[in-house]
Amino acid sequence: MLAGSAALSAASGNSFGVDLWICPEGSVSAPLVDASVAWLSDDEAARWKRFIREEDRRRFLLARGLVRSVLARCTGQTPSSLAFEVGPHGKPALIGEPGSAPTHFNLSHTRGLVVLAVCREAEVGVDVEAIDRNLDPLRLAARNFSISERATLEACADENRATRFFEVWTLKEAYVKALGVGLTHELGAFSVMLDPQPPSIIEHVDGADRIAPCRCWLVEPMPGYRLGLVVRGDPRAAIDVRISGPYPR
Repeated sequence: MLAGSAALSAASGNSFGVDLWICPEGSVSAPLVDASVAWLSDDEAARWKRFIREEDRRRFLLARGLVRSVLARCTGQTPSSLAFEVGPHGKPALIGEPGSAPTHFNLSHTRGLVVLAVCREAEVGVDVEAIDRNLDPLRLAARNFSISERATLEACADENRATRFFEVWTLKEAYVKALGVGLTHELGAFSVMLDPQPPSIIEHVDGADRIAPCRCWLVEPMPGYRLGLVVRGDPRAAIDVRISGPYPR
């Protein structure tokens, strides 16, 4: 399911693409993942070694290997030569050559799945979640959702409420990641609108509502998961989302 794709023809003349890499943890051979150890920076290697559980170590290595291998292909560099910096709110960014256009990217992972969004023309945010977790959607929404989002969730049938929670949550987190502010942003200050399609973001500013300047997609990358993708910029732009994976060869 790729919600939002129907609006791609509503273009303003500005056109570009986003590469969305979807990498199930079990789809990449152990030798291929292990080979990416040599690409890690000293800081990444230290973080990798601090993980106690083997599951966490391999997920970290898979995620860093995916980022470095994909961005190396985009920039013409080698995976080990890439350098990164962290923004004031924790969003990583690729340090490019002086005068070169930036390559924007964002990474997310959950149990069993790693995803990476890459775009040269605009900032991106992505979030993926496994939806089979045991949680109380209404309790979590009371702390993190806007008034309209909570009302929509309360109106859902019991059997659909958890899935709807994750559909809203992934797009909320993808939006603040695209902004580069992460969860320091007040999550109740904007609302995710899933209907009508395609999804959109409504910002609540000084008592007024306005459509946020971004494009949104809701993806079911595999059964049991939801993925939110947000690209900043003109909502009328024609954006081609190209799904790839699981891992560059």
